[in-house]
Amino acid sequence: ALLVGGVTDDGPRLYQIDPSGTPDAWRAAAVGSGAGDIRAYLEDEYADGLDREAALSLALRALSAGTDDELSPPQLDVAVLDDAGFEAFDRDRRAAALDDADLPAS
Repeated sequence: ALLVGGVTDDGPRLYQIDPSGTPDAWRAAAVGSGAGDIRAYLEDEYADGLDREAALSLALRALSAGTDDELSPPQLDVAVLDDAGFEAFDRDRRAAALDDADLPAS
């Protein structure tokens, strides 16, 4: 499956596209290894109206719930797509985001 995100006049959008090409809209989604645990975490913790930093912390905690390993800035890519545009985080910003989410960074 493929996750595709973007921003329209109506706000942010997230779609999961299955192998047959069928798109499904989601507020939060996960694919790949650990996706079941990540989705379960998101179902329990997601709330409408999260600000950017709260949503980022939620996403990182959800990723952490989907793995037995610590999340590590050198092995983690983080980006935010919102109405201000696309921002890919450098290593220091990834480490700060992990700290803000109360996750240990190795």
